[in-house]
Amino acid sequence: MISRFDKIAVDLPRPKNPSPNDAAAVQELLGGKFGEMSTLMN
Repeated sequence: MISRFDKIAVDLPRPKNPSPNDAAAVQELLGGKFGEMSTLMN
């Protein structure tokens, strides 16, 4: 059985100096800009 949760399992600290490049890298790790991993797994 698969359970889906709409929150991150680990509380991540907020960055002190956020940058768009860092945010894009994290977004790519979490599933891609266009949700490639979520559409692949569904």
